[in-house]
Amino acid sequence: MKRKAILLFILIAFTASLHSRSYVGVSQGLVGTGFEVGYLTRSFEQNLSIQFPFVQGSATPMAGMVNVLYRTQRFNPLIIGAGPTARIAWQKEQGFTIGGGVMLSIGWEVLGKREILFIEGAYIPFKTTVWGPLDAPAAKLVDQYIRIGWRHLF
Repeated sequence: MKRKAILLFILIAFTASLHSRSYVGVSQGLVGTGFEVGYLTRSFEQNLSIQFPFVQGSATPMAGMVNVLYRTQRFNPLIIGAGPTARIAWQKEQGFTIGGGVMLSIGWEVLGKREILFIEGAYIPFKTTVWGPLDAPAAKLVDQYIRIGWRHLF
């Protein structure tokens, strides 16, 4: 029974990704600039974004954001998505901070539906720091509540 459940999960995950479109993008938040990769279908979007702070003098903190959004295209070409988000920021030899919450995304598909301009807002109520406090720029990367950006679909 356990093998059948695992096989069913793998088949569903594989067939769901057959109709997906991958993308790359760049984004700008209040504290950092990001590069992201992901894929989307008509109903779902998943991405991973790596943020680099633009505050001078920071000790190379980064934040990774993982977003899984449910999307609706009822107002075509306007896309509205909502879902959970997880974030992490770390600094070498200091520690890391993990946060979680929800995200709302509004996108506009342009140029034959191959480009998406978007704005995202997040609410991050859950946050924990492991090992030690981070510098202010690194801590603010997890708390970033707004991002704007562009995505190119393949």
